Amino acid sequence: MNGVPEDLDRAVRAIADQVPTGYATLTEITARGRRMRRRRTAAVGSVAALAVLVSALGVPLAVNWAERTGPQPAASTSASPSASPTVSSSPRVWTTAAQRLLVNGATGTVTHGDGTKAGIDGPTRLTELLPTGKLRALKTPSYNGGLVNVVALPSGGLVALGIKDLKPGTQRTDGVDVTDLEIHLVVVRPDGTVAQSPNVRIQGEDVELAAADEKTAILRRERGLFQRDLASGKERRLSALPAADSIGAVSLVASAIAVVRTEEQCPSIHIGPLVGPSRRLALPGDPSRCGVGEMRFSPDGSSLAVVYGPRQADRVRLAVFDVATGALVSDSELYSAPDPLGMIEPGTPDLRGIAWLDDRTVRAAVTTLPRGATRAYRYTELLRIVDVQVR
Repeated sequence: MNGVPEDLDRAVRAIADQVPTGYATLTEITARGRRMRRRRTAAVGSVAALAVLVSALGVPLAVNWAERTGPQPAASTSASPSASPTVSSSPRVWTTAAQRLLVNGATGTVTHGDGTKAGIDGPTRLTELLPTGKLRALKTPSYNGGLVNVVALPSGGLVALGIKDLKPGTQRTDGVDVTDLEIHLVVVRPDGTVAQSPNVRIQGEDVELAAADEKTAILRRERGLFQRDLASGKERRLSALPAADSIGAVSLVASAIAVVRTEEQCPSIHIGPLVGPSRRLALPGDPSRCGVGEMRFSPDGSSLAVVYGPRQADRVRLAVFDVATGALVSDSELYSAPDPLGMIEPGTPDLRGIAWLDDRTVRAAVTTLPRGATRAYRYTELLRIVDVQVR
């Protein structure tokens, strides 16, 4: 391998085996995600793939995660604050209105011009970045197809979709009509025990968890968005949602939704009420080269934070919009990546997640490779906190 040490070769290959090869444009990513969501596979040894297919479109309020085997980060592991001017000198303490930040489990590799490689792994269990900057592995129920679309509740609990293959090891025809597959809406108490887990799958339809709070879950089904009462299990249809639209973020506080639409070369963001018309937001910069990543509404629902930048994700910015007017409130540099691990999209190894500390500050968990890196890294080696004042 061109002089690369054998141990590095093995480590990088181990990481590379967990991620798809090559990268696509945002248009291709969006189209691919929609196709994948319609082709959920149930087959021998493919329960992990089921979790990926169900969660092909990332939702910032809902972390897409499936359990993998491997060493876990120590519970006392801390993220290091960066020296960037947009970064706090030490991790701030969250207020009671702050959002929880779940760390995505993405992995990735990069190949340099001289043939050397570098890579980074991700947490193999659901992990939260605490206000102190420490990481905590969360206790979750086990499903043989994994947990996807995980939403962290302010109370300390979780809501997620749990994939259950009733006939593991049995080859079946793939697609939305696959038999012997259940998708459970799992409500987890703060102590890790399960409060309820009804099967919400309708055979012949796809389902996605878009958002949740203590009483309600927002589900995306083939016929649009549905609001489900967690106590009674009753659902009511809120609105239609075009098949080509991917959900960027949902605010139950403001009853608002942001969706991403692929138009020509660049995705566009449209924001509006859960029931009613939407408006298009104008991102700064060159519209022919843009990419859109994580999004999240502020705790009070008045603002929307959007991660964006050039498709190659080497210079990433954070835009904040006023929900009521659609006006751009602020536009700040978030981080730069000399060796980005993919394009700008939700759930990447470079950006592990974002959350609002309060209604004025956005926190990001960043794990970018250092310039000239030629080895495999644990994500805990590179994790740093970026706090951006937005107004």
